[in-house]
Amino acid sequence: MNAFWQDVRFALRVLRRSPLFSGVAVLTLGVGIAGNTAIFSLMDALLLRPMPGVKAGGELAVFERWQEGQLLGDLGYPDYRDYRDRLKSFSGVAAEARTRASFSSGGASERVATALVSGNYFAVLGARAAAGRLLGDADEREGGPAVAVIGYAFWRRTFGGDPRAVGSTIRLNGHTFMLVGVAQREFRGTSTQFQPDLWVPITLQPVAMPRLTPDTLQNRASGWLRIFARLAPGTTLARAQAETSAVAAQLAQAYPETNHTRMVALVPGLGLDSDDRAEVRSLLGLLLGCVALLQLIACANVANLLLARSAARRREVTVRVALGAGRARLVRLFLTEGALLAAGAGLLGAMLAPMVAQLAVAANQNAYTMRGVEVQLDIRVLGFVLLLTLISGVLFALAPARRATSVDPTASLKDGSPGAGRTSSRVRGGLIAAQTALSVVLLAGAGTGVATMRRALRANPVAQPENVLLASVDLDVQGYSSAKGLNFYDALLERARALPGVTSASLGSAIPPEEFFGRRAIFHPGEEPALREFQADDFKFGLRVDDDTIAPGFFRTLGVPMLEGREFGAADRAGSPRAGIVNERLARRLWPGGNAIGERIVAPDFSGPVRPPITIVGVVKDAAVRSLAGEATLQLYLPLAQEYSGRATLIVRGDAGTAGLGPALRAEAARLDPSVPLFAIEAMPQHIATSLWRQRLAAGLLGIFGALAVALAAMGIYGVAAHSVSQRTREIGIRMAIGARGEQISALVVRQGMAWVLAGAAVGLPAALLVTLAMKKGIPGALPYNPWVLGATLGLLGAVSLLASYLPARRAARVDPVVALRCE
Repeated sequence: MNAFWQDVRFALRVLRRSPLFSGVAVLTLGVGIAGNTAIFSLMDALLLRPMPGVKAGGELAVFERWQEGQLLGDLGYPDYRDYRDRLKSFSGVAAEARTRASFSSGGASERVATALVSGNYFAVLGARAAAGRLLGDADEREGGPAVAVIGYAFWRRTFGGDPRAVGSTIRLNGHTFMLVGVAQREFRGTSTQFQPDLWVPITLQPVAMPRLTPDTLQNRASGWLRIFARLAPGTTLARAQAETSAVAAQLAQAYPETNHTRMVALVPGLGLDSDDRAEVRSLLGLLLGCVALLQLIACANVANLLLARSAARRREVTVRVALGAGRARLVRLFLTEGALLAAGAGLLGAMLAPMVAQLAVAANQNAYTMRGVEVQLDIRVLGFVLLLTLISGVLFALAPARRATSVDPTASLKDGSPGAGRTSSRVRGGLIAAQTALSVVLLAGAGTGVATMRRALRANPVAQPENVLLASVDLDVQGYSSAKGLNFYDALLERARALPGVTSASLGSAIPPEEFFGRRAIFHPGEEPALREFQADDFKFGLRVDDDTIAPGFFRTLGVPMLEGREFGAADRAGSPRAGIVNERLARRLWPGGNAIGERIVAPDFSGPVRPPITIVGVVKDAAVRSLAGEATLQLYLPLAQEYSGRATLIVRGDAGTAGLGPALRAEAARLDPSVPLFAIEAMPQHIATSLWRQRLAAGLLGIFGALAVALAAMGIYGVAAHSVSQRTREIGIRMAIGARGEQISALVVRQGMAWVLAGAAVGLPAALLVTLAMKKGIPGALPYNPWVLGATLGLLGAVSLLASYLPARRAARVDPVVALRCE
């Protein structure tokens, strides 16, 4: 132990005598550790950390509905009750649905995140109350009192934390509710994506989610509930899955019209939905792999610095060997120095990582997957930092430690002995080649990320998006009828178009780019199935298309060109012949080589009576409406006046930007009805950026990592070339004394430095191709094997490497032969 502390004290003195070296090494490694830890922190927050306020989260499992091989996720209320009553592998089975409701309590209305939950919801989760009581089984009975539990943060924000709020009444969607309790501070629901402000009984669906059909609570075909359960003591997930599958088979036999192809898969844990979880895991896994390459580059760089120092300390090591120091003692000495540098870097990385992660979250806060994410340095993250620090310390200290043990005392004591340092130069050159190969891979990944983002932005269908403002409105929560709602829409559009600077305005249920477009099945007339058979299981019939309900002027306001026919007009109202607009791709699919105008299609509704066919009145240009990184889908547009929806988004185009339009629109809507506020007001560029959060995150982080990789590679190349010049001063002096010109000496140094770079590029290029292929899975819209990206990668790295080699080469060309030979 005394020898260990002696090594530590000596290492500290050595590092303190070289503050520049120590600072560069710690900063280089610390940045790499910070990047790795930041990505792992995001993975921890989104994928690993249990939901706060939930008891024993590892015992919980989510039910996922699969039908005909498709993941549909949610189930209906009758199915929920059957699983709750029949399954014995669980101590409790609960359900929830998510919505946003209009809340008021003696003041102006606001939209709040609301969860409709079963009576045993809080009991299954093991949540506790901060004040009052939580919901129970008695609250779930149909016709029961309208009660609600409020979230702790919302209670503090709205009621100032006043305990007297419990027992008071509030207004939710225009109906009176009694607050019976406040959830504990830590509890935020079951999902990182949706953190409720209020919880109400599930049987109050007609009030809290009025846009659903009136018979939703009795409709087995309606999928709107997320079901989760807690495993009974001693029960495994596999056993629970077997029993759940058996119950699903029983329901399929008992209710063949709705359940004959329906199966349920159990997914352990709460948090992200499984498809979002898979997407986030793929994206963050890709980013973690890329930043791991940056850490390897940093380790190679520091190893090169340590090798240069070990060459300078060759006489010190020789003296130690001559005095009896063994191999183990020398290795321990160098590893101790490496451990101290790694410890400093780990501390720096742990300090920087939360800031980097929070910046990534803040830049993508509007993305639903990243919303509400809190990055913390918990035990898993700190363990990751410690492990990464230890691995890094071993990696960069191993080469100099191994080099120190191969010292020849006799040769080393002869200053200027031929061949001294030649093996070290080869090792350092090999590290440069490794750095170059890793830099090629990382730069290619960064270039692919940036190219993906640029390609997506070029696919934006909206002309001059900076002049477009969006604002959403929800009339369902105030119980508007379709006639009253259409009158409100007409009045709102009239007022919006009259505002100064507004050139056009319209409405749409979904505004591209939007991931959550509606879906429906369409048919050629005469090919549609019986309506009852279709409504029992619509997924196995017809051609599935994306649909959107829009008001007149929709395409003109967005700047999307009409190719044939017309937009919807005032004549396309309820009671008039049904009209529709299709995009180019759908027109080609339904009527290849023909004219779509005047053709008819049948689009049955999921509920209700048979409706007349739809006549196509227009064809619009193809656009990537779901994701700008994807391709155009099959798209059908229907008039809002004929396909009424109580929730829509107002689109307003100004002639000189959108400044001041938001407050003006909010004021006009309040004049029409103060209980119907506009929400989600945002400029179109913000809407577009939100839809591209994956591409933005990848392009931003990979761009930073790529820039750091180039900087580290340049430092490494420069260090090797400069060290080589200092080692070969005598040789350079002799060459110049016998007639070598300065440009020949420069070419020699550059050629030898670039040889390692070219070797690394040759190894890195195939690896870069594989990485860009892997990015296709992690980043939507990424294109592998992009020759422009690969060419730019090699060009940039080659230019930087050439410059890093040229600077020491120029210094070598200025060596005075007389001075060089005298020094030797």
